[in-house]
Amino acid sequence: MRPHDFEVGGIRLGYHEPVVVETVDFGDLDFRTQDVTHPRDDRVLFGRDYLTPPVWTLSLATNPATFAGGLDSMAKVEGVWANAARKSPGWYTWLRYERAGEVRRVPGRPRKFSRSHTKTFRHGVIKATAEFQRLDTKTYGDESQSVRLTTVPGSVGGYTFPIIFPWGTKKTGGLRQGSVVVEGTTSTPATVVIHGPVKSPVVTGPGWRLSFPKLTLAYDQQITVDPRSQSVRRGDGASMVGYMGKFYFDQLVMKPGTQEITFSGVDDSGTGWARVSWFPAYQGM
Repeated sequence: MRPHDFEVGGIRLGYHEPVVVETVDFGDLDFRTQDVTHPRDDRVLFGRDYLTPPVWTLSLATNPATFAGGLDSMAKVEGVWANAARKSPGWYTWLRYERAGEVRRVPGRPRKFSRSHTKTFRHGVIKATAEFQRLDTKTYGDESQSVRLTTVPGSVGGYTFPIIFPWGTKKTGGLRQGSVVVEGTTSTPATVVIHGPVKSPVVTGPGWRLSFPKLTLAYDQQITVDPRSQSVRRGDGASMVGYMGKFYFDQLVMKPGTQEITFSGVDDSGTGWARVSWFPAYQGM
């Protein structure tokens, strides 16, 4: 990616591209507060403060060889902003950008898109303003990190005498554990993929435990837990939230530094696996 380039939905925007980013307004660090004025004193009672994700506003202009080319180029950008996936609750996309020699990304949704009719229009230069609503207030590295753990094959228990009823055989999977170093300067949401065959899978991380006590995945099934979209989806798109133990999506984060990830479940084959992935997170640009 060249200096000062942006990319959304596979469309590159920059000085060497058909559509140029002339200026960018990165919005404000704004707060939602629970402050109240003291009813009997000349002061304010502070409550909790929550950051409001900003809107990035991109001022665009075409860089066409022909007037028709400019119209087509801007139409492609507008098509990204009008993506039909916007109708899906929780859906988001990534805006990537070059920053001092490295590429970072932010999640969010394209919002307002407006064209402007200026004097340059007659020369084939079309201008527009495109807004991108960020999902959160962090920026992320462009390269994801991940750890993949397999299950330990279950053991088949024999008969122990004297037999105490009720009796039976026991097949359980052991615990896999992995150590990872999480880059970045602040905590980052983690995406968890669990692939069968496995029954009652459990994945744990720094301060969280994700369990599915009544879930059984066949050898060709998997689920994806995405805290950004607040969803648990099977490979066919079905929601699996109802199978999840008590858990809050906001807990599913990786903290900077060395962390331990574990995976367990009932799997006689030892071929079931779980993958935890994340992007290094930073505050600011």
